[in-house]
Amino acid sequence: MFRVFYMVVVMVAVGVAVVWSLDLGKKLTLAAVEIARQTESVPISSQAQGPPSVPDVEQVVAYGEEVVIRPGPSGHFIADVDVNGHEIRFLVDTGASIVMLTPDDAELLGFDLYDDDYSQVFQTPNGILRGAPVILDDVKIGPIALSDVHATVAESPSAISLLGLSFLRRLDGYEVRDGELVLRW
Repeated sequence: MFRVFYMVVVMVAVGVAVVWSLDLGKKLTLAAVEIARQTESVPISSQAQGPPSVPDVEQVVAYGEEVVIRPGPSGHFIADVDVNGHEIRFLVDTGASIVMLTPDDAELLGFDLYDDDYSQVFQTPNGILRGAPVILDDVKIGPIALSDVHATVAESPSAISLLGLSFLRRLDGYEVRDGELVLRW
């Protein structure tokens, strides 16, 4: 009798875990769709050749040895970053182990990649993703300038490039303070 009771408890626990993980995946997918919607709906400046900028809002502000990134309308930290002389829009992602470029941004930067170049494999919340390793000669955000930043180019199209830990770990530090992301160098 007790054995049947414990089996039922275990089966219910497993069912709850499965439903919870499916719900989490759904929430992550909805968050990605929301980011894509908000970043793609911003009007493009007539002079800009790169990604769009948020009109009338200064997202990145430098104060001494700190760069402050204000959250965008979605609550995410999004910044226009100078990469090899081109402006690229990034979502700052402390959970991404490496800077990840969209295929479109990689093309803008002049990377000519072939299927064999996608030698890296990443586990993401949405599944497995292949990437092609690249080195970014110059990455500048405000007065912060780093050289030879390791990055990868996502094989699959995505809404926005990610500014991950291969950039962030080279800073003196970063933190969220008063709702803003603060980068120290």
